[in-house]
Amino acid sequence: MPGLAHGARQRLITAAVLAGLVVLGYLLLPGHTYLQEDSQIYLAILEHFWNPTVLANDPVATHHHMSYTIYDELALLWRRITGLDFQPILVADQLVFRFLGLLGIYLTATALGLGRAPALAVAAVFGLGATVSGPAVLTIEYEPKPRASAVPAAFLAIGLFAHGRFLGAGLAGALSFLYHPPSSYPFWLASLVWLGVARQRRTQARALQLLMPGTVAIGILLLAAHFQVGGKEPGLWFSQLTPELEQIQRYRASYNWVSTWWERWAWHYALLFLASIVAWRRLRLDWRSPSGWMSLSLPIIGLASVPASWLLLEHLKWALIPKFQPARALLMVPAFAVILAVARAITGARTLRGALESMAWAVIAFAVPTGPDIRQVLLPNLASPLALHRLLLILGLAALLVFSRWLSARPLATLTTAAALLAPYFLLPTAGRVENYQVIHHPELDELARWARSHTPREAVFVFPLADRSRVPGVFRVKAQRALYVDWKSGGQANMLPALAWEWWCRWQTIQRTGFNEAALAKYRDLGIDFVVVERSQALLGYKPVFENRRYSVYSTAAQPEAGSTGG
Repeated sequence: MPGLAHGARQRLITAAVLAGLVVLGYLLLPGHTYLQEDSQIYLAILEHFWNPTVLANDPVATHHHMSYTIYDELALLWRRITGLDFQPILVADQLVFRFLGLLGIYLTATALGLGRAPALAVAAVFGLGATVSGPAVLTIEYEPKPRASAVPAAFLAIGLFAHGRFLGAGLAGALSFLYHPPSSYPFWLASLVWLGVARQRRTQARALQLLMPGTVAIGILLLAAHFQVGGKEPGLWFSQLTPELEQIQRYRASYNWVSTWWERWAWHYALLFLASIVAWRRLRLDWRSPSGWMSLSLPIIGLASVPASWLLLEHLKWALIPKFQPARALLMVPAFAVILAVARAITGARTLRGALESMAWAVIAFAVPTGPDIRQVLLPNLASPLALHRLLLILGLAALLVFSRWLSARPLATLTTAAALLAPYFLLPTAGRVENYQVIHHPELDELARWARSHTPREAVFVFPLADRSRVPGVFRVKAQRALYVDWKSGGQANMLPALAWEWWCRWQTIQRTGFNEAALAKYRDLGIDFVVVERSQALLGYKPVFENRRYSVYSTAAQPEAGSTGG
């Protein structure tokens, strides 16, 4: 790259490596999905915002929870400007923020004293993602949605703060807040506490620059909520949960109730928290510095979010808590366990004497993205060939990382460093058989959606009565742009909107009781349902489907038994 100064050339190379890691992470591990989880809900709402006649009979689309995010406003704006469908717009947003998130991790690592190549190694291992079981969140989200943008923006803010770039950190933190306020609160809480305890007046004065973007962001979000497309969502600021609403939420959104999962995952997070604290000490960090403070306080905030959530929700019954979901800050525990473990593995690998300790830290770091419970990875059931295979693979990846740093001043350094960065992305999903999700899309579902979109009225209402907890109906809703009477995934909105919770609960119970038989068609017709979709193996004898392919049969609720048939 002739003509570029050395510093600019190095920054360009760093950006290119981070972009490459984003591509590998998107294609390989942790991977990506679309219309499999929360994006089913967001896309239904966005399609209704774009055209109010679409999904006008679907409660999920008409009862939205997007007042306090600019995600919908930006998506609608970019669709008007580009003329593209929502998918490429939202995926582009997802990729940009994944890059910004890895940039934030890179900046955090360099603030801890690591050089360019070691910091890229930290970003590479972090880029493998981690499943935060219990509160049901991810360090790197698979799907495009507000949290998938807000969490990386928060990590960018953390990295900038660690370098003392307070105005930039405030801007990134404000962006995170505008996308998804709950995802930004660990950063803002850590920053504001540091402002209170920092002893150098000059540093405090500079750090006050944080508050300016945050204050503006609050104003923007309140203004956007006031002029929200599709109307305002009801506030839950100071209300309490009723026993009936609590029952619905515990049934459908139990991840908000820490008492339902903490006993199962307590040791996992306790071990990761201990690892982050010990690594912090071994790195000889100073809590009074911005980098030392962030890397110490954020795991503490993450762990403390669990008892805080228990107190506010399960004891005080504050109705806002299921919507705010504070326990999802727990993701900071595995996140910093990985960041600090890799940093310690690299700094300790400079000599042969420290190689053994470095190996242990690297094993911890690679174990996090490999499984939801670190105990099952580090202390596997040796009778399981897969568990033993994964352990050996983790040991090999850890050895490669340590060896690459030991060779840092030797001719093979570049090659071994590149291998240490890239190998996990290829080996963990193949040799390690790490599968973060199962793809639920298939051609027959697409064919069904195309038929419904082109051969049924826009106001038609569908139901999948035997789908149980499958995510397939939600895929159909968005692709066909046809309303569903009810489905399991939409019940996740019970923690967001009390009115929708009641409606979902009543509809869900009705469908579970009614099932699918000859008498059910008339009952569904009375409920305002137009079409019933079942697997072809569950077809109704004596009735002719209005559509059928290799997997699905669709019946009109106005259907009559075929001549000469008694039904069945």
